[in-house]
Amino acid sequence: MEIKDLIGFQLIEINDSKIKLKKDDKTFTLSIITDKGGCCGYNFVGTNLFISKRELNRNPIITDITIDRNEGEGEQTCKVVLFGEEKNIAELETNSGSGSGWCYGACAWVKCKELDLDEVLSQW
Repeated sequence: MEIKDLIGFQLIEINDSKIKLKKDDKTFTLSIITDKGGCCGYNFVGTNLFISKRELNRNPIITDITIDRNEGEGEQTCKVVLFGEEKNIAELETNSGSGSGWCYGACAWVKCKELDLDEVLSQW
């Protein structure tokens, strides 16, 4: 499974370390994992919730997902946006890189054993 296959799941919670989803009365936790690699490697992970807590309590269904990966000077970024029926409901953004610009193995990925999901978001 890949992140794009999460359409139809309901969003329960999102923060910088996990995303909780629900489908068919089963709850799944997607772990957001980082490894800064060696030397001066780094990762940044950030999440934004675009709906109110009240709307989140209704567990909105994910109707679309966009993934935008970009490479810059000494880094790679990834932005995953979860869309609901009428608007964006949440986003996950990662940035992996190094202070020197060299690739030292910095990596951010999302993993869920129950869903057989293990996808790299950004790496450098």
